[in-house]
Amino acid sequence: MSQFLIESALLASVGGAIGLLLAWGISILIRSTTPVPMTITPAYIILALLTSGGIGIISGIYPAHKAAKLDPIVALSRE
Repeated sequence: MSQFLIESALLASVGGAIGLLLAWGISILIRSTTPVPMTITPAYIILALLTSGGIGIISGIYPAHKAAKLDPIVALSRE
């Protein structure tokens, strides 16, 4: 059960990190082309990673619970 939760949280956190890198690049672009001040603080980074990881855990609960109920032999023999 924990493998599904770890996998979904890790995938969501990696997606959150990619989103942070994209946001950082866009903020640099906006800061250099306009007078609008754009900053990404460490609190925003922590909030984004915790939020994406939390959503990954929440979305992985159902598949993890369903997989935990299956007999491994039956699960592996299905086509």
